Amino acid sequence: MLAASRGVSLSSVSAGRLPQRRRFMGARSSTTTMASGDMYSQTANTLAGAPFDFSSLKGKVVCVLNAYVAMSNKYGADKLAILAFPSDEFGGQELKTCGEIEAFTTKAGVDAAKGFHMMEKVQVNGPSASPVWQYLKGSCDSCGADVRWNFAAQFVVDQNGKTVKRVSDAGEAADVVASLM
Repeated sequence: MLAASRGVSLSSVSAGRLPQRRRFMGARSSTTTMASGDMYSQTANTLAGAPFDFSSLKGKVVCVLNAYVAMSNKYGADKLAILAFPSDEFGGQELKTCGEIEAFTTKAGVDAAKGFHMMEKVQVNGPSASPVWQYLKGSCDSCGADVRWNFAAQFVVDQNGKTVKRVSDAGEAADVVASLM
């Protein structure tokens, strides 16, 4: 769910300012059930295709969203992890290859050493949704709706691996993260 090249400047992404969209496209209806377990039992691959060790997130607040470099710079990798999952579900705006995504995010200041982890492209809605997104959408009472548009769903997970809240904008995500620090 990372904004790519259409209408999003690198300075906006780096500063955490997200574009506003007028239409919601790409979402499919699905039934979501409450998830069991915690974030640490999830699996996903990084943008480079390597398995990501979710247990490395223990003791950190985790924010699952599309792009928010400023927050990762503010709190650092020892307190905050940001997981960004690119997706082609939203108007086909995502860059096509992992290499293109990596080049774009590197220019935008995305750095795993600062706690900002880029995952591989995934589906976030429907029966083919990534297990991580299936888990997140079933992990709290207000988490279950499908993602309607790029940047429209961000999940904040506490230091114990439990989803605290699903929010719809980066400002609210930053407030929830700040309350957990």
